[in-house]
Amino acid sequence: MLLKNRFNLIIKHTQIILTYVFKSLQYYVCELNYLLTKTNIIKMKNIINFVLILTVIVNAWSCNAQNQNNNHDVINQKSEKMLTEPDELGMDREALDAAVQSASLSAIESNEEELTKEGLAAIDATIKARDAIKNGDTDVALHHIETAVGKIEVLLAREPELALIPISSVVRTEEFIGDIETIKAIKSKVQQSINEGKFQLAKNEISTLGSEVRIETTNIPTVSYPLALKASAALLDEGENDLALENLQSMLNTLMVTEKVFPLPIIKAEVMIKEALSIDKKSADNQKKIDQLLHNIEYQLLLSEELGYGKGHNEYSKLMDSIKTLRNSVNTNQDTKELFEDLKSKVENFKHGIS
Repeated sequence: MLLKNRFNLIIKHTQIILTYVFKSLQYYVCELNYLLTKTNIIKMKNIINFVLILTVIVNAWSCNAQNQNNNHDVINQKSEKMLTEPDELGMDREALDAAVQSASLSAIESNEEELTKEGLAAIDATIKARDAIKNGDTDVALHHIETAVGKIEVLLAREPELALIPISSVVRTEEFIGDIETIKAIKSKVQQSINEGKFQLAKNEISTLGSEVRIETTNIPTVSYPLALKASAALLDEGENDLALENLQSMLNTLMVTEKVFPLPIIKAEVMIKEALSIDKKSADNQKKIDQLLHNIEYQLLLSEELGYGKGHNEYSKLMDSIKTLRNSVNTNQDTKELFEDLKSKVENFKHGIS
């Protein structure tokens, strides 16, 4: 608010100065018109043209500054309206929580479907080969190494472009408890801590700015892993059992970990879109529910952006435009099914695009 007042004060003072300049220029134009009767007409006409152009530029700058001030007010008003979650949800709160939980589980199950039996078997065979070397049984170790290499080669024959073989995953879920106003306050604390050199405090504050389902997946790299297995087999043939053991253990310790992050506000927005699609909007009460859901969908998207998910992504503005179009269609009692389906598709694509 202080920044806004300063901005308005600067604009006001600038306009006063420009008004004075404009009046001064008008005076000089009159003087120059008088001089036209006394001096070189062509020369003085050029001077007048220059002064007139300068006057137009000054006026245009003044109007533009005022417009920027007005736009600044509009943006602030919109932000202030959406600092907190709307009072009315448009659907049952427990039903929303249950649907969000179900959607989160679906994301997890979808990820688990990518895990491969061959990949797990390759890891299992590698562990058995390592244990066999520890027990001094070289032949058994070589057998398990061959099994591991074979499992990976089967996968690559099926999918030649496969770079990583997923073998296990860990799921972490955290939800931010608060609204956009709370997030802005935390960001302010973070900035203050950084300015004061309190980086660990800033790190702790930043760690609270998350609301997501995070899936961390452990993968076998298809290029380096088979080569390392074959190198271990060669070492065993040469009697370098200790080096072969060290190599296998190093492989097991350096598997590649990837992660997918699904923002909970985006998942909530998806659930609300599905709910709105299921409502018959013929009655006034149902139209009100749909309008409430649209407000909450908009809020969840703003919350996601404020938390930094897909920050700077131009898709947010497109989603907001779609919601605005939908709200107008609902209020004028038009058919909204295709518009909701389009919004649903955009939100889903956006979610996978930033995960």
